Amino acid sequence: MKKMLVVIFSVMFLGMAFSPAIASDEISVTFSSKMWSKSLGPDGVIYHNEPVLQSDIFISLPKGFYFDIWHSAGLDDTDLSSNFGDELDFTLGWSGSWKEFGVDVGVIYIDGLPTFNMKQGDSLMPYVELNKEFDFADEHLFTPFVRLELLFPLNDENNVGDIFGGFKHSWQLSDRFSIGQKAYLLYDNVVGNSNSTLVGGYGVDLNWDIHEKITFSPLMFKATMPLGSVNGGRKSEVVVGSGLTFHF
Repeated sequence: MKKMLVVIFSVMFLGMAFSPAIASDEISVTFSSKMWSKSLGPDGVIYHNEPVLQSDIFISLPKGFYFDIWHSAGLDDTDLSSNFGDELDFTLGWSGSWKEFGVDVGVIYIDGLPTFNMKQGDSLMPYVELNKEFDFADEHLFTPFVRLELLFPLNDENNVGDIFGGFKHSWQLSDRFSIGQKAYLLYDNVVGNSNSTLVGGYGVDLNWDIHEKITFSPLMFKATMPLGSVNGGRKSEVVVGSGLTFHF
């Protein structure tokens, strides 16, 4: 794990030094809060079978760095550490470019159940993504991507490696309305476990810019489907939600 983290941070700093297309030196903050009918992971696992509120603070830093705080809370009780709908994640990352490709690399500290209890139930997840943007008719932005995530539980449980690829699509319907889509195939490899499988996923958001700094997403939809013969108990899942995003 230590070697992997060294590689991740080396890529971040080398990219900062050599990338010709670095984000601006300004600091910006985006806050979002979204309510979902269930907590569904990209791996097709339902982590909580009741509605959840998932909030996020994304801070864009100089030189392409960013810091993110993501929180999920089950709405079926007031205890913030009672089930797997409760989670707190901290991310330090860097995004820039390498040759003609976009790069996103970083590491996530996952404060899992029980939350607010250092190490117990927690994990580190380094990740790296390569993508390429394509513009069509000034209305459509297609972004194919490949991404690798490695999960290292701090209590020595089985490691997990996810590699997935697909595309993101942004469709600007008008000055105020847009649609965002994401489709992917994910190979979920649980090291030392027989539950590894292939999962297909799709998500779509309808977005309405009700103010230059406020975006309302009245309808959000996510679906996953296990595609391998070994599915680890997973089945096809669909969740819906809505949310607000504030830009500062």
